[in-house]
Amino acid sequence: MDPEREAAKKLAKRMILIIMGGFLVPVITVVLLSQLAVDSMGESGKNSPGMTPEEVAQRLKPVGEVTIATGPSAEKQEKTGEEVVKEVCGACHTAGVLNAPKIGDKKAWTERFKIGEAALLKHDIDGIRQMPPRGGNPALSDREVQAALEYMARQSGVKIKEQAPPLAAAAAMGSTGKTVFERTCAVCHVPGAANAPKFGDKAAWKPRIKTGIENLYNSAIHGKNAMPPKGGNPALSDADVKAAVDYMVSQSK
Repeated sequence: MDPEREAAKKLAKRMILIIMGGFLVPVITVVLLSQLAVDSMGESGKNSPGMTPEEVAQRLKPVGEVTIATGPSAEKQEKTGEEVVKEVCGACHTAGVLNAPKIGDKKAWTERFKIGEAALLKHDIDGIRQMPPRGGNPALSDREVQAALEYMARQSGVKIKEQAPPLAAAAAMGSTGKTVFERTCAVCHVPGAANAPKFGDKAAWKPRIKTGIENLYNSAIHGKNAMPPKGGNPALSDADVKAAVDYMVSQSK
């Protein structure tokens, strides 16, 4: 073989190796450095306090939490009778707006209490004529309404017992009285048969109401003139008859 040609081949091989080495060394270096960096981060993640699951959860925890109060502290605080009167009832009962009995007018309040506190309470809860239910404040409880009624009565010189009668009796009165009236009393009191005062006739009921609620109860239970005892239905209890009388009186004032 020609010595010069042999020398040229060897030189070419060396050049190729040099070029490949120059290319591979940087690539290998970069790969090794990258692997070293990844391994370093992995070890740091294992040992770093900020990378533990507990601390990640802590960092994600909300700044504040909303708690809904329960128990006695969350229950509604009932207002006193005086507070209810100042906030609601006084708007009409102080000045006597729309014929509302004025606070302090003993005669007006005594007249109304003749039908009984239960009937009055029923009016206050359900409303009557120009007075809206619960004086216009539906947020008031039955007991708050009763407390206000009793406060106004006491301020007007009417002697009543505290928290009497039971609220349950007042609540039941309206439905019982109306039912008894419609099934028994209406036969005579709607058309005014045998001189019975017509239902809703204020002029006819006024003199009867003045005699007192007990006299009306007695007449209805035992009978009077053309009206038979218990309106002709002896199956009615005295309480049923009284409830019917209260209902008719309340709707005829």
